Amino acid sequence: MRKDSFLRRLLVFSTLICALLRQTGCKLNYPICGADTDCPGHAEGKEWCVNGKCQACRPTGNDCGLGKACNNGRCEAVPGWCRKHSDCPSGLCEQNRCVACKNDSGCPTGGRCNAGKCEQATREPCKTSDECAETEDCVAGGCIPVNRTGMGSPAPNPPSRFESFEWPPPLPSARMLIPSAYLPKPGGNIQLFEVAAKLELVLLLGGYKEQSWFEIPGGFALITQLEQITMEGTPVPGPARWSAEPMREVMSFRDYINAMFTAPQGRFRVIALLVTDQPLASSGVPPKREEAMEWLHRGTVEPPKSAKTTALTLHHRCAAYIYEFEKPRPEGKATFVATSRLSGEAHLRGAGLLDILRARRGMD
Repeated sequence: MRKDSFLRRLLVFSTLICALLRQTGCKLNYPICGADTDCPGHAEGKEWCVNGKCQACRPTGNDCGLGKACNNGRCEAVPGWCRKHSDCPSGLCEQNRCVACKNDSGCPTGGRCNAGKCEQATREPCKTSDECAETEDCVAGGCIPVNRTGMGSPAPNPPSRFESFEWPPPLPSARMLIPSAYLPKPGGNIQLFEVAAKLELVLLLGGYKEQSWFEIPGGFALITQLEQITMEGTPVPGPARWSAEPMREVMSFRDYINAMFTAPQGRFRVIALLVTDQPLASSGVPPKREEAMEWLHRGTVEPPKSAKTTALTLHHRCAAYIYEFEKPRPEGKATFVATSRLSGEAHLRGAGLLDILRARRGMD
């Protein structure tokens, strides 16, 4: 510390002496300087005298231009700096910084968010279903295939690649870590597919016939269809459990979506089962109504292929993320419940899933 201070004082002293003796022929050796004019590049705005040394930039100056910053006297590129979306690997530039997307609505020009990257949407853009083909409806700004014969559900047309669920997941209303004792034990030749098969069966036994699969870092996500629930977290009895049921004549997927969010007042729930070896957290951003609508048709009808080739390890965990929506008035819209009055465990118990998991412990 004292040595550095001594050298700094010696450099300043030498500079002052040379400055006084210039007229007698004392010439500073580059990059040593006593003023900006001693630096060859100063006339072109490329060098400045900083602490007795010619440098390409000043720490407090704006000498480096856009996308660069002064670091130890040198202009260096700012990591992740951008001017437009195409400058970023993620395809998304916000406030001159490349950022990862969280959902489709965050991507420019109707793109789709896949594992944090905005990709060009493969669906034809639309505003109304009249702009789509007869076998398609306009959903979330894009034309998607529909099956007119089956309650307006999307036609089973799995994409060439598996969709990725938003990661980290959106803020849940409640959540619960599933006890590892209820799941297959890691070791041997056990793959994630065996966990997927058990969870799929548990949901089917719980009455969840419609499911969507997504790929997430280190595993998969299994999403249930939207259901109407009671204040105690149990499903509403009968056909009214599924929010689209009150609508007798459902002709298209658009009608199905509208039915879910124009249903009678009440509480609604989506359960996301996440299996991963990554830390389980959330983005802190609550899901929008449009996102919940996207979940219904973006997923696939079978587990991702990676589940068959990825070994189940001790690091894998299974968590249930509960997304609850409330519609206080018949004429209002369903809104997200940031903090459920029920715990994640109470939701799973109300859905009957905990009892099923417990009953099938060690059977799979």
